Amino acid sequence: MISGAAFPGLQGRTLFFLHMPKAVGTSFRDLLARRLSPEDVLSVGLEGTSSITRKLANADRYALVHGHLPYAAVQLFTRHPFLFTVLRDPVERAISAFHFMKQHWPHMEELAASGRISRARAADYLKAREMSLGDFIRNEPLAAARHLGNVQVELLTCADVEKRHLYADDYEIRLSPGDLDLAKERLAGFDAFGLAERLPESIDYLSRALKTRPLGDLAWCNKTRSRPAVSEIDDKVLADLHRLTDYDSKLYAFAGDLFEQRRLSMPEMPAGIPEAPLCPRPASFRAGAVLPGDGWYAAEKDGERWFHWTGPGRESWIELGSPGGIDIVLRIEIVHTLQPEFLHELEICVNGVRLAVDVSRHSGGHTVSARVPENVLQDVSTPNRVVLRLPRFARPCDLDPDNHDSRKLGIAVHQIELMPAAAVASNGSTSP
Repeated sequence: MISGAAFPGLQGRTLFFLHMPKAVGTSFRDLLARRLSPEDVLSVGLEGTSSITRKLANADRYALVHGHLPYAAVQLFTRHPFLFTVLRDPVERAISAFHFMKQHWPHMEELAASGRISRARAADYLKAREMSLGDFIRNEPLAAARHLGNVQVELLTCADVEKRHLYADDYEIRLSPGDLDLAKERLAGFDAFGLAERLPESIDYLSRALKTRPLGDLAWCNKTRSRPAVSEIDDKVLADLHRLTDYDSKLYAFAGDLFEQRRLSMPEMPAGIPEAPLCPRPASFRAGAVLPGDGWYAAEKDGERWFHWTGPGRESWIELGSPGGIDIVLRIEIVHTLQPEFLHELEICVNGVRLAVDVSRHSGGHTVSARVPENVLQDVSTPNRVVLRLPRFARPCDLDPDNHDSRKLGIAVHQIELMPAAAVASNGSTSP
């Protein structure tokens, strides 16, 4: 049974997020997954060798299912899901897609070798690597149409959920005015959708559709390196792109008008939206469960340990219950820090009171600990707000030119707990 605590607007349904622009999709996926336990999220990508149909066999048990999938995948749900997608300006999407192909052809070769995509798809990426944008459009018209053309209309109308990654050499996108009408009709039936060129408004629209507090800031956006702007594209190539994306352009214009109508007609959410019982809160949180707070990225796993990066803002908070007793210690287990000095710049407050912290190193990372004055903690009926602040952050792509991660990151936290100092002394580590 899907809990409505994180997103009351789901009303027990699964949120099915169909990625259209992949990079923006990745950001929205993270935005939604921050509010959920990892076990409640199903990513349907090209990992593994299972077909999309098999991967979605139990889709209804998840709170969030997402992937770069056609609308036809909706039929694999037992109960009609809450549908969300993001559209992108077709020419911008095509330029970005081409440069994505040039960068990621080695990965596609690996996927083809393991049977996860067709050889034909991997060959398209290899051709893009060897050509300019104009040459690719002129010399490889089938491949150009498959990747740079009316992809958004095709994803909304294609009846075969596997075709986009298992197509043969002769696969051709054949669309008609009727397909465009069907794409518009299906988009109009989505519970919510966004526009990549209007991301802040799209996030606000989705928050209101889900009847939840503001979702926060995106982790990252499209960061395809060395991608030229539309204004830098040769006029002949630009004309070819407009021809290739004719149906997508008509869909995007329709989406822009519909987006504005819906956004303006949707009521504002009241402040202080109740999403889950505040008490009693446990005095300890370990990553891998639903995180009772904000300002964190979605959970990730390193070996057997889950963790949350702080970010993308400089403040991350969590609510914990009072453990009872006296002489209470706050302990934070940290598995990674993007830069070592972040550990010593970290500020920690409990219920608005800044604490003096101690940092110790061990084989699994670092432990930050601080004694909490007795008069700072709330009684058992009220949660304690623990706030972590970093004066700055860093992006992996700035530290390593070969890293494509453009998120603003600080420290990665595995566990946060309030516990009696006597228990700390006797255990010598965090409680299980």
